[in-house]
Amino acid sequence: MDENSTFNAAWELIWELKFQFLAKPETEKGRYVKYIMPFIGDVALRDITPFMLEKWKVQLQKSDLSPYSVIQVVGLVRRVFNSLIDWELFDKRNPASRIKLRRPDNKRYRFLEEKEANSLLRELKEHSLQTWQIALLSLSTGTRAGEVLSLTGNRIDLPNKLIRIVDSKTEKNRIIYLPKVAEQMLRDMELKKNLPIFRGKNGLAIKRVSRTFPRVVEMLGLNDGVTDPREKVVFHTLRHTFASWLVQNDVSLHVVGELLGHSTLEMTRRYAHLDKEIRTSSIIALDAYIDA
Repeated sequence: MDENSTFNAAWELIWELKFQFLAKPETEKGRYVKYIMPFIGDVALRDITPFMLEKWKVQLQKSDLSPYSVIQVVGLVRRVFNSLIDWELFDKRNPASRIKLRRPDNKRYRFLEEKEANSLLRELKEHSLQTWQIALLSLSTGTRAGEVLSLTGNRIDLPNKLIRIVDSKTEKNRIIYLPKVAEQMLRDMELKKNLPIFRGKNGLAIKRVSRTFPRVVEMLGLNDGVTDPREKVVFHTLRHTFASWLVQNDVSLHVVGELLGHSTLEMTRRYAHLDKEIRTSSIIALDAYIDA
């Protein structure tokens, strides 16, 4: 491997040694095959320039890719070159490091009110027991869809009322204690030690949440009149609802971040505006300055 090697050759090497062991390797491979390989796969590493990548970035931005997805795709090229540089297989500056991308504000702030959440759960249970179970577990524990769907029976400890989660993003373990409603739901299920608790008709783990979820959301009108995608109710809204309800009930941001598996407190600060103590103390502090 040297600067005369193609980007494809570099990808295959890094896939074998590194990328295949990531949390979501197939997602990375899909990005490479669809968006990167057709453009620079056969180009020698020495011939890949910032200008070439800048033109490619513009093409991606004009495609149907979301701004966040463009960042992920360009970032994958950057990571390939970084790995080559770290391994002393490429001695030039990373050409992708000069590609500037503005990170979009994709943070979702929408969460469900108690009445909305319970209506959603009731309707889901009427339409699909499994979708209701998945949604209830996410809402009551703050777990991501991928974490719920990959949950196996051996990670559920009903005597101690907890589940062990392997974080789908960081691959770190965390323990979540089960509220009564989730504990009872799991006790009613047939759990098998080393099998996913949510399986399809073929007996294999299901890969995604059923379309029943968005259909019920639409039926209830939870997104009526909502045009901003960040404000729409999606499955991930259940995780935000879990966190929002905790903060509204005076659970500290630090504890909420631990339960969500956030790696930094900054990731949890989106919920700070719901913290009554923070809001109250901030406003009271102004009294020291205003004399009217």
